[in-house]
Amino acid sequence: MVTRVPGVPGVPKVPAGRRVRIALVVFTALLSSGVASAQSKPQPASRPTLEQDLAAITEFNRKYLKAINDGDIATLSSLTDEGHIMITPGRPPLIGKAASIALSVKNDVLNR
Repeated sequence: MVTRVPGVPGVPKVPAGRRVRIALVVFTALLSSGVASAQSKPQPASRPTLEQDLAAITEFNRKYLKAINDGDIATLSSLTDEGHIMITPGRPPLIGKAASIALSVKNDVLNR
């Protein structure tokens, strides 16, 4: 004899123990398909190697120091942001893009 769910025609009532087993099977199927994952994250592109990281850092430093030495304020500005901190010996740190640019402008004026 099949018991029907009240108010839902054609849907049989499933015993509690069987409902748990069905839920586990459905959850396992969803999990294995990736549907039940917490977030659907795209796979990251391949990560750079250590050598590539070091080369990128070296190139950034080269551009940064050249911009400072050449008084190239536009390039210096493009390489820094508001979280930028410049520490030089014997001076207080310069915090933020505006402070770095102001020092560059001041040095540029003094060196003319």
